[in-house]
Amino acid sequence: MKLTEQDLQDACEYIVEQTCKTVYGVDYKEKGLRFDIRSTPFTVRMSVDFFIEWLKKHVQQQKGV
Repeated sequence: MKLTEQDLQDACEYIVEQTCKTVYGVDYKEKGLRFDIRSTPFTVRMSVDFFIEWLKKHVQQQKGV
């Protein structure tokens, strides 16, 4: 499976969104909080886990499941 540039951008957006929800809560936007690589407690493991989660969803969408 080859990912397009748009796929990679979508994956990054998903990772940032899920990180913010995990760290700050689902209402992080209402609180005015945002992702900042320097101040958000973000680990490589979180990034990998969220990417795998996004990839599974992406494959399901491609298959029409």
